[in-house]
Amino acid sequence: MILDRCFVTGLSNSKFMDTILLLSHSGDYYTIDNVQKHLKQMGYRAVRIDTDMYPSQLSVDFYRETETGIKKVITVEGEDIDASDIKGIWLRRIWSPKLPDDLDPEYRAYCANESSTHFNNYLDTLDKTCWMDNPSDVYKAQNKLYQMEEAVKENILMPETLVSNNPERITRFFNKVNGNMIAKMQTVLSVSMSGNGPEFRTSKIEESDIEGLDSVRYSPMIFQEEITKKAEYRVIYVDGKFYCGRIDNDTVASDSPDIKSNRSVEWNNGTLPADLQAKICRMMSNMNLSFGAIDIVETNDGEFVYLEVNPVGEWGMLEMYLDLPISKAIAETIDRKIKDRSLQTE
Repeated sequence: MILDRCFVTGLSNSKFMDTILLLSHSGDYYTIDNVQKHLKQMGYRAVRIDTDMYPSQLSVDFYRETETGIKKVITVEGEDIDASDIKGIWLRRIWSPKLPDDLDPEYRAYCANESSTHFNNYLDTLDKTCWMDNPSDVYKAQNKLYQMEEAVKENILMPETLVSNNPERITRFFNKVNGNMIAKMQTVLSVSMSGNGPEFRTSKIEESDIEGLDSVRYSPMIFQEEITKKAEYRVIYVDGKFYCGRIDNDTVASDSPDIKSNRSVEWNNGTLPADLQAKICRMMSNMNLSFGAIDIVETNDGEFVYLEVNPVGEWGMLEMYLDLPISKAIAETIDRKIKDRSLQTE
C-alpha cells in the first residue's frame, strides 16, 4: 500500500516518547530511513512526514478551544500528533502539495496555494521546537547571492562570478575570463539521490553561445570562471563536523564541467585543509545552519575553491559508498539540540 511506503512512522511507539518529525517527500529513501533508525535507537518517536502527501493524505488543524487554548495537530495515518509533543524537527525536504488529477483546473492553483500557505504557517508556529534547520534560515541560505557574500566575509577562495540577465555584461565577463566560462541555475531542479527528474547541469559556454544570449534576459543565471580542477568534493557539514567525498577528475570520462552529474563516478574519501574547515564553520554559523552540502574543487596547483552550499543538499551517496556516518551525525545533532533546549528551560 502507498501508505506503507510513504509513512514509515513508528506511530505504534509509546506516546510518552518524545516525538521528532522528519519532513521529506514520498520519493525519498535511504537517507531518511537511516536518520529515522538512529533516532529510534536513541529512544525517540521519529515520525516521517511526506509533505507532498498534504493535503491528500495528511491533515493539519489549528484551532482555539476555550478550555485548552490554542491546539495544533497534524494527523498521520489517522493518529493525531499534538504540537506540544514535538521536541524536534529535521527539515530534509518540503514538497509541493500533491493534488488529485481530476481536480477542477479552475481551482487547482488556488488549492495548491492555500495548502502550501496553511502547511507553512503551521510550521512557522513551531518556532519554539528544535529545528535542523529552521525553515527561515534554510530559505535565506538558498539565496546564492547571500551565500557568496558570507563566503567572501570569511576570505574563502571562490571563482570569478557574475549573476545576471544582462547579455552585454555577460559578454564582457566572458571576455574577462578568456572564454573559460560556465553557466548554472540559481535553483536546483534535480533533488533526488537517484538523479531522476528534470535537471539543468552546469554547462560550459562556448563562443557560439554568446551570440544567442538574448534568452538570458528572461532567465538570469550564474556565470563563473571555469576552474581547471584535479578533483571535485562533495563536503557534508554537520554541526562542525566534515564528511568529505572526492571524485578525481582523471577517473571520469565526461565533457561536463560538473563531473558529479555523471552517475557512474567513483567516490573516494577526501579531506579539507584545517584552515578552510575553520572558515566554513564560521560561515555556516553566521548563516545559522547546522547542515550543508558544500561543493568544492581542488585545482591542479592544490588550491581548494569553494563553489556553493546547498542547505538541504544530497549526501546519501557518501554514506552508501564511503560508509560515512552522516545519518548518525544528523540524529546526534538533533538529540543535542533537544537536550540543550531542555537544559535552558529548566
